This record gives sequence, C-alpha cells and structure tokens, in this order.
Amino acid sequence: MSQMSPSVGPWTVIVPMKAPTQAKSRLRATVRGQLPAPDATALATAFLRDVIDASSSAMRVGRVLVISPDPIVEMVVAESDCRFLQEDPPTAESAISCINRAIVQAVAHVRSGHPTTSVVVLTGDLAALTSDSLDAALKLSESFNGPCFVADQHGTGTTALMLPGEAWTVPAFGIDSAAAHVAAGVTDISGQVGLDLRSDVDTAVDLDAAIELGVGAHTSRLLSEAPQASGGPPQLG
Repeated sequence: MSQMSPSVGPWTVIVPMKAPTQAKSRLRATVRGQLPAPDATALATAFLRDVIDASSSAMRVGRVLVISPDPIVEMVVAESDCRFLQEDPPTAESAISCINRAIVQAVAHVRSGHPTTSVVVLTGDLAALTSDSLDAALKLSESFNGPCFVADQHGTGTTALMLPGEAWTVPAFGIDSAAAHVAAGVTDISGQVGLDLRSDVDTAVDLDAAIELGVGAHTSRLLSEAPQASGGPPQLG
C-alpha cells in the first residue's frame, strides 16, 4: 500500500442518492436483447450497494456517507458499514438543484470540525466500479492543488468530484455538468482514470457497457436472476 501525502488524510466518499423508486426511469429496456430487465428500482438499489462495497474496500477511503431523503436508501445503508445522512428538505430560496444542494450539505457535515478532510463525491450508479480504480483516481487527485472531476463515458456528465484537503468548488452535477465543472476551473482527470469510474448507468446501452467491464456482485446477482425470453439467465460476460 502506497503512502498518502502528509497533507491528505483518509478520504470520505459521499454518495448522493435520490429515491430508488424515482431513479433510472430510462432504464426499462432489455440487457443484450434479453427480456425483461429487472425493474428500475431494484437496479438502482443494486448499483448503490455495489458502489458502497467498492468504496468501502478502497484503501484510501476512511468513511463512506450516503445522503438521501429516502427511507429505502436508509435501509440499504443500514445493511452496510457506511453512514446515512438525512437530506434536508428543499427551501424556496435554494438556487441549486437537489443533488447539488445535498452534496453541499454532506460536505459541510463531513468537514464540520475537520475542514481539511478530503472528500470525493460519487454517483450511485457506477455499477462496475472497483476499489483499485477508485484508489488510483484518489491518489492522482492528491497531486493537484484544487478540485478535480471525472466525466462520464459520454464526456458530458460527471461521475466523480474530488475535493482533496481543503479544496472546494460549488458542485454542478446534472445536465452538461462536465462543461460546467471545466468552466468553474475544476481539473478534468477523466483521461487518466479507469473506465469503470466513468461508466454510470442511465440506459440499457450503459448497462450493457458496464456488464462488459464487469459489474459488482449485487448487480450481477440481480441480472442473473432476471428471467428472459428463452427462460434462462442473462449471460454476464
């Protein structure tokens, strides 16, 4: 295990998560043409479990925090070793989207009393994420003096936002977030990280790509149990 920079302690992973019943509405199609895919709620929950497992296994990570307004997510987190933070309700004065507001809340919570805590925000749908890939990306981001981000495989969205030490930027997750983070001066390290860290799953095509990389145990189990037109389990590899 390589040593971290003296100025960068163990990272805290923050995973903002909407209600699984409201997530992955575009993910209704088949996996590799096999019918039917598991329902979107089950998939979103499996993705989250795999992100938690990969993050918790990373050597550079000291804590995993999931923030959400949803009791289903809270129950999933309770089954793991990570922590749950109840998302504050929106206010009329809020000028940023729900996910970004939740990230601001979670970072403030983590850094309360510990302002130099390194934080990485991950989307909860990185079904193929590995701890080795996350470790490598965190190590890389420690070499920069400010925030870094990882764009999704399409180059438009954001899958990870690294805030080493006291680094900070207003998060801009959402539509065209990669361009928004670049405009804010955040360093783009997408070309130097593993593809699994860029492979969020929003569509059946995305899921197929994640399967090619190798999805986590929870997603793999769910897909293997899904019936298909021929009556057998999906082929995952």
